[in-house]
Amino acid sequence: MGSGLAHRSAAWVRALSAVGDVSTLVVPVVDPGARVGAADAHVVALPSGDEVRAGAIRGMAVPAVRTAMATFDSGSGGVPLAAAAPPWLGAEAARHFAQAPPFDVVVCFRAYLAPFVVGLRASSPAVAAARLVVDLDDDDAAFHHASGNAALAAAYERLYGRLRMHAETRFVAAGVHALPGVVVLPNCVDLPADVSPPPASGPILFVGNLTYGPNVDGLEWYLRSAHPLLLASGRHPMVRIVGRGGERFGDTAGVDVAGLVADLGPEYAASTVAIAPIRVGSGTRIKVLEAWAHGRPVVATSAALEGLTFQPGLHALVADSPTAFAEAVNAVLCDPSMAAAVGAAGRALVEQRYAATVFDSLVAGLVANG
Repeated sequence: MGSGLAHRSAAWVRALSAVGDVSTLVVPVVDPGARVGAADAHVVALPSGDEVRAGAIRGMAVPAVRTAMATFDSGSGGVPLAAAAPPWLGAEAARHFAQAPPFDVVVCFRAYLAPFVVGLRASSPAVAAARLVVDLDDDDAAFHHASGNAALAAAYERLYGRLRMHAETRFVAAGVHALPGVVVLPNCVDLPADVSPPPASGPILFVGNLTYGPNVDGLEWYLRSAHPLLLASGRHPMVRIVGRGGERFGDTAGVDVAGLVADLGPEYAASTVAIAPIRVGSGTRIKVLEAWAHGRPVVATSAALEGLTFQPGLHALVADSPTAFAEAVNAVLCDPSMAAAVGAAGRALVEQRYAATVFDSLVAGLVANG
């Protein structure tokens, strides 16, 4: 129920820990005090506040860093400063690895952090010869094009172009990417050992971080436009909302807000259908994969299923209008056998393509083959 990137980075740490020692470097992009804990991982958090500002002076005094970062000014090209790690932090971070043995691979998450790693490679002998894997996760350029921000989309396209000029750099993403040469590394989820068929009269489940705009937009759209049509048909199922920020929907009739929960398993076990009414955004949706893994039928928009390999009607019911969405949810609620069949097909699909074991195998091959 956290960010998709946090889920993906945890999967990377797990997969890499199976093939070698892992050091995790936390870059203070939004929260300078962030700390990451992971089994078999050594965590280094960069400094913040006055220490970071002092590090800027020390870092930019390194000639190699100044040269390497000349084309990666975090304030140029339209990429907002709030989203870009200052490139000189690479030099500041290098002191943590002064005595470290050479790294074989450095994995960087998201395009806007790649300039930071370029600075790190220029200033740390331990990192200099490592292969760089940039996990783009989403297609930022495609996202901003879809959102109508052509200038920011163009800025990310220029950033991609500059990154591709650096040798020994590979790109991966959760789904098909517009940038040539990007390897698809699908998101993954754990498979619960025991899954029961969907109950006949359980709630409609929405799982998601409701501090994230596309989740808020999608759930508001469903509750405003689609759910009233379902109620008008004579059915009055409860909508169960699980995730951070759901309190804003607490006064909505027919809605039960759970907030953050320690274990999603009971939430899926109690639900009859999971919905993903996402209308904007990019990347692949962890909420869909989790619902499939728990054997729950999914009703989703085309946008929510973008980037996933599936068969409409078999693995999920796809609906993009309020009427179609309400009808699809109603169909699942009215037909327990269909609900069980769609849920079982989704579970089988995760086992084949989106299980953690599949992700681990792909990472091992990527690291071994370069």
